[in-house]
Amino acid sequence: MRVAARLALLTLLAVFWLFGADKPAEQKDYPPASRIIAKAVEWAKWHEEQNFHRQWIFDHLHTTHDRNDAGEIQSTETRLYEVYPLGGEQFYELVRAGGEPLSPPEQRKEASRKREFLEQAEKKAAGRNAGKDEDAGLKFNQALVSRYRAEVVGTETVGGRAAYVLRFEPKSGSLPVRHRYDHVLNKSHGKLWIDREEFVVLRIELELLEPVRLWAGLLGSVSRLRARLTLTELGGGAWYYRTMELYMKGRILIKPFHEDRRLEWKNFQRIGPQAAP
Repeated sequence: MRVAARLALLTLLAVFWLFGADKPAEQKDYPPASRIIAKAVEWAKWHEEQNFHRQWIFDHLHTTHDRNDAGEIQSTETRLYEVYPLGGEQFYELVRAGGEPLSPPEQRKEASRKREFLEQAEKKAAGRNAGKDEDAGLKFNQALVSRYRAEVVGTETVGGRAAYVLRFEPKSGSLPVRHRYDHVLNKSHGKLWIDREEFVVLRIELELLEPVRLWAGLLGSVSRLRARLTLTELGGGAWYYRTMELYMKGRILIKPFHEDRRLEWKNFQRIGPQAAP
């Protein structure tokens, strides 16, 4: 996948676990799931408005294991990115591949990608059409969360913080399909942990309920998918991803894939809201 597609996948896994309608919790002292979700949506809106992505730089390590049909690891790829604000957006710059610095051809390719990214960011900032992005437009809002049912199933401690535990599943009937990722969103269930004081999502676990086809199978299919995402507090109200473990099996066009990935975000440094890359 292209880097942009991978990041879009991370983004969708980071934001789509909070859901509209709820079932009554068994224990009377828990707030309704709908109330917890409403507060989490409100917190997410506030967090986005702070533009924290312009205030931090950090490293991102992406490790991919390709597997055969028997599940045996055939190859391992590691990629290290430096992440920083560029043109008002967040840019992931590849700096090492396979543990080694980029070769001259790889450096030129990455420089070209950076120029293209900046051009698109400038068009977006100027309000001009920057082209159609099949994976754009995913927002953590009521329109998104309303496609799910959720219930509170208990409380747990996550990273020293008390959290509500919610179980979710997609609603029955026809659900919206406007982007590629909607095929996965509409067929996924799992659990999430929401902080009891700030209502930030602390941890997410997700699994595909059944195989899905992408645009009637023309673009491919996903037969299995499991994911676990954890977040970390950076300070000053900012939160970000910490680790993600992802297992996927399926097909892109006619090419099968079977892989697991581990993603880590680390070495966070605050640079201020007006800092330039």
